[in-house]
Amino acid sequence: MKLITKVVKGNHSAAIYYNNRFAEYVVRFCTNGIHGVSADYFTDSKEDAVETAEHQINYLKEKDHVQSR
Repeated sequence: MKLITKVVKGNHSAAIYYNNRFAEYVVRFCTNGIHGVSADYFTDSKEDAVETAEHQINYLKEKDHVQSR
């Protein structure tokens, strides 16, 4: 798989890969460097992969901020 881009905020990250074999994009989410395998997201759209990664990482970062109050 080829790494397309990464989204990182605080201790949360999402790496977006393209898998030639299945002609799909894979978003892998990590928190504190630990890959959340069950959270992987698969799509045939690069735009969908990037938007999903950004949305989820922003959500997780905001959730951390609310919990730390």
